[in-house]
Amino acid sequence: MMGIIPIFRKLHALIKGNPDLINKIRALVSDPSNQNSNSYLITGLQVEGIYLGLDFKENHLAKFWTILANTAAVDSLSHQKASVARVLLPIYLNGKHVATLTEDVSQNGVCKIYDNGISWGPYHDYLVNFFVNTNDLIKAVFVIEPPKKKKINTEMNDPEVMTSILRVIDVDHIELTPTFAPLYEETITTFKDDPIFSLSV
Repeated sequence: MMGIIPIFRKLHALIKGNPDLINKIRALVSDPSNQNSNSYLITGLQVEGIYLGLDFKENHLAKFWTILANTAAVDSLSHQKASVARVLLPIYLNGKHVATLTEDVSQNGVCKIYDNGISWGPYHDYLVNFFVNTNDLIKAVFVIEPPKKKKINTEMNDPEVMTSILRVIDVDHIELTPTFAPLYEETITTFKDDPIFSLSV
């Protein structure tokens, strides 16, 4: 299974190579009401069939590189079993990071999102060994419920049954153990130097 970094590279490149999409993003991030909203904006925009949203939350903007590195860490440590955000692209306007373009896990507001906290699924006990606070880990997992859901389909033997999905997306407050600190800082430096992880509009 492909790791999240190649997926980021593919989707970010498609976004950056689409002038019409960039113009629409520019219009949204240039709106002062959006910039000052300190909230998440469902945009209806898509790349490769993936819905996109804009995160204007100040605490998320301040922690963007931590969020990106944590997402990559969760993806790697879970051997790609954790479902993480597939788009995390900081948007710069006049040199300032004003928003982050992300995967909209609500799928344009169609799905219900529950962020009460839940186990990371069958790989939970393995993953907690790499992080400092188990309670923070649980808070990182959202349950995404598609419309007209009948039940959680664990056997995947009934294609008509809509399935709830666990998405590990609220990762700004999780912390890797000190053992991984040097690798973690190196990862952040690598991301900051890579132009695929920034879009100036």
